[in-house]
Order: sequence, then structure tokens, then C-alpha cells
Amino acid sequence: FPNHPLSKSAFPHFSSSPPHPISLSPPLHSSHQIHNFLHLIPEMVDQQTFMALKKGDRRAQKAVYDKLSPQMYAVCRRYIANEQDAEDIMIKGFFNAFTKLDQLDEPEALEAWMRRIMVNECLMYHRRNKKFKSTLELNVAHEVILEDHLLDQLTAQEIFSYIDELPDGYRTVFNLYCIEGYKHREIADMLDISINTSKSQLILARKRLRARIEAINKIKRSNEQ
Repeated sequence: FPNHPLSKSAFPHFSSSPPHPISLSPPLHSSHQIHNFLHLIPEMVDQQTFMALKKGDRRAQKAVYDKLSPQMYAVCRRYIANEQDAEDIMIKGFFNAFTKLDQLDEPEALEAWMRRIMVNECLMYHRRNKKFKSTLELNVAHEVILEDHLLDQLTAQEIFSYIDELPDGYRTVFNLYCIEGYKHREIADMLDISINTSKSQLILARKRLRARIEAINKIKRSNEQ
């Protein structure tokens, strides 16, 4: 690999175009399904490819990149608004993963392990760009809930697009808490913010998502009349 992992030449044998988009079309019938639909079905890597990958085989690297890049790009895009930045971070994540495979013993763990690497790369990007230096703390006594009926007529792709519209702080905490399953204490440590700030960002994210979804549902009902 070349010295600069963010360069397009980091993977000269890979396609330089972004991964093909993944269709997420089924309607969501429960708020819990936000997690399930945005956690895409894992792509398994067979034992032979995995062992070749650990030996640095370029064909195995390309095979794994082709298989996992759509999911890894989707992970990065949930945290990074700019498509080009998300692609660069994804490529850097693959580079780091392929140089640290000695930490991994089983192919079944590869997808989840790479996912964590991608999330960490996205958080490092935000920290470098000081995305969390000016954050607002609220009284966190009142929780904001996205009720099931608000989600009934939405697809997972629509949910993704609304999450994508959130400011960086809201979107990052929402993803870490609601999608990745981290606790507020863990998020606070990861982002170098207070626990109350993490809770505040989640409340504001849910509040903005709720307002957006209610507005869209109102338009849909009006069009149906």
C-alpha cells in the first residue's frame, strides 16, 4: 500500500467509484426497527478468503472490499454528510483493517470488527474537525420518543435521509446510541463530551426527527385525500 492511506491510490486494484447504493425499501412498523434496518445483514467471508486476506493477498483484499464496501460506506455516510469525505474515510478504514488483521482469528467476526473501525475513523474525523466543541446541554429530565405510528408509513431509506439531515453532533450521538447501541457514558468518553451533553444531543436529534417525520406524514395524508 502507498504511504498515504487517504489517497485514491491506496487501493490501486479497487474501483475508484463509490460503492453501489443499497436499497432499503421495506416500511418500518416499529421504532425498534430503525436499528434493525440500518444494521444491514452481515456479509460473510469464507475461511479460505479470510486466510488469504491475513497473508496480504491482493485478490483476497479486492474480494473483501467488493463484498463489504457497500455496507462500510453506508456506515460512514451515517456519520459523515459529505459523500467524498465518507468514501475517503471508508478507504482509510479498509487500509487500517487490512494492516491489523493479526488481531482477528475468525472470519465470522470480520464484518463487525471492520464496522467498529469505520465508526472510529468517522469519530476521529469529527474530533479533528472539532465538531463537538460547541455543544448545548439541556435539562435531560424529559425524554423524546419516536412513537411507532410516526414510522408506520416510512421506509428505512427515508429514515436514513432524515438522519442524514441532522447536524453533526445530533447525528453522531443518535447513531452511536440508537444504531450502534453505546451507552451515554461510553459516547461521552468517545467524543470527549459530558454525559449530559450526549443525552442533550440525543434529545435534540429525536426532537428534530420527530418534527420532520410529522411534517412528512402530514403531507402524505393530505395527498391521499
